[in-house]
Amino acid sequence: MSPDAQKEALGAFRHGTHPLLIGTTVLGVGFYVPEATLMVVLGAEFFGVVQLRQPRGRVGCGSQKAACLLVPEGESQGTNTRLEEIAACADEFVLAERDLARRGAGEWFGERQYGADLTLRFADPVRDVALLAAARNEAVRAVVAEEAG
Repeated sequence: MSPDAQKEALGAFRHGTHPLLIGTTVLGVGFYVPEATLMVVLGAEFFGVVQLRQPRGRVGCGSQKAACLLVPEGESQGTNTRLEEIAACADEFVLAERDLARRGAGEWFGERQYGADLTLRFADPVRDVALLAAARNEAVRAVVAEEAG
């Protein structure tokens, strides 16, 4: 569709002239229609947690009950687990932490955006949070002691 036709279709949906709007995931960007009560994402397994979380937040902004259906095209245990997790978790920070723990942080000083970072030899920033917090506290204590004296 041309940009003008897209604006017209979105306007018709927004004003209730058209009860159904079909689009790509780009539709989620800047999409705000408080009256929208249902969103269906087909091929949900092809999207990441953040990509699915954003459109989920685009429905239910009004006073009516709403739902976002994440429909996978294929079956796999990993996909179903991930989609169930997204559906069950309303806390975006918890969801992000779970995704990070599942996929890995990727390379801190490289290009890979997921998996284990083999350059980190002594601690994993996801698994070893308590150890890293203790190390940070010890470093702060050492700096303060050095400055004092």
